[in-house]
Amino acid sequence: MSDSFDFLRKHNILVKKENSIFAEICKHYNMSYADINMLDAIYDRNKITEPTILAEELLIPKQTITSMLDKLEKKGYVKRQHNENDRRKVNVHLMPKGENLLLQVQKTIDFAENYIMENMGKEVLENMLVQYNKIIDLLEYVISKEVKND
Repeated sequence: MSDSFDFLRKHNILVKKENSIFAEICKHYNMSYADINMLDAIYDRNKITEPTILAEELLIPKQTITSMLDKLEKKGYVKRQHNENDRRKVNVHLMPKGENLLLQVQKTIDFAENYIMENMGKEVLENMLVQYNKIIDLLEYVISKEVKND
């Protein structure tokens, strides 16, 4: 096993652990991490978007988005309506109940983020993000080259 593969493997383990911590936070609110990510994606799009955009942004198949939206709509967190200009399109609206839940979850995450920042420092965290972006850029570049050579 090469050093670079070991690095990516260790990184993947850390990402899984981080996601598991976020999933535990969401479970406290009787939600899945994927559901909270969905509400967050809608919120980021000014509380209205389309299922296709959600599927692309969250990297989730369209049929999975539909079942997730069904569940969120039954709970009163989102509402789907046909687009006024194009009846073939559906708009997803974040309802006040969904926004309130999302903001509660975000408050917990903000508390954790502030704790981390107090213990590590904002500059260290910002530098970490810059370095992480470089890693992603390099990974995308080298994988695109490798795929073309296969």
